[in-house]
Amino acid sequence: MSVTPPPPQVPLSQAYIQQADEAQKSPARIAFLVARVLVYALWALVIAITILLVLGFFLQLLGANPHAGFVDWVYRSTDQIMEPFRGVFEPRPLNEDQSVFDPSMLLAAIVYLFIALLIDTTVLRWIRRSLQREDAQIADLRTRARDAATIEYYAAQQAQQAQTPGTTTTVTQTTVASPGAPTPAPPAPSPLAPLVSDPPAPPPPGQPGWPV
Repeated sequence: MSVTPPPPQVPLSQAYIQQADEAQKSPARIAFLVARVLVYALWALVIAITILLVLGFFLQLLGANPHAGFVDWVYRSTDQIMEPFRGVFEPRPLNEDQSVFDPSMLLAAIVYLFIALLIDTTVLRWIRRSLQREDAQIADLRTRARDAATIEYYAAQQAQQAQTPGTTTTVTQTTVASPGAPTPAPPAPSPLAPLVSDPPAPPPPGQPGWPV
């Protein structure tokens, strides 16, 4: 599954989330999930058959009472399973206590066990690897979505701070008069200047106005 670049009108995080959702609901992934359930069911059935064959083999070997309910159920359950293997080897009675060594049942158990191992090491392993690869790609898309959402959040915060008015800085400009331009008038005296000026200094000694 290839990661396609998102369209420009969709936020990057939303695009990655959409791709992850589409990959999680893709027909290939659903087919893998259904196949895994079916193969697991088949594998469990083969394991159950193997257990029944091994159990029937040991019940015959130990001379279990065939009229007991559990023993009768095990023998009836293995009758149809043993059809392909019946007659491969002849059962051998061991003693007069109904103990029977049946190599055909042991062979059937080994064959079914081999089939179970074959299913587990080939089909199930392939399905598991395929699903793990799909899950890894989905997790990667969701990680990219989280990273993109973080970047978008900080970008939005910076844009909001840039639009918020800050402190106003007063800039003093110095105007240089061009040659021939009239000289600007001096500033008018401030109305807040003092109305009474300082007294004049006394005249020097010997001049009129010197206090005697």
